[in-house]
Amino acid sequence: MMIEAVVGGEKVWVAFEHKPTMAGVTVGGHLYVGVTACHLYTGGPKKEERREIGRGEAHCSEQDNFCKEKGRKGALRRALEVAFPGGEGREARAAVWKAYRGRG
Repeated sequence: MMIEAVVGGEKVWVAFEHKPTMAGVTVGGHLYVGVTACHLYTGGPKKEERREIGRGEAHCSEQDNFCKEKGRKGALRRALEVAFPGGEGREARAAVWKAYRGRG
């Protein structure tokens, strides 16, 4: 899934990847059964045109059910904090969230 948002006149693309794993992955002593990653790009939607500006991950613990929607929201929030930090990034984050919610 690739979502397009316009931030300050520049296009930003949002892409997600879901990695459920049956074996589980241990990170910092915690067992996780799935990971959702969010990548924010500028430059273009094609792989050779992309420049990553932010990345975030959401981990699903063994007590949780793997839910793509919850994972996307958590990963997107973390990616936006990297790409558009602080108060000056508020409008940019809002524009990306608006595009995410309007994805159809």
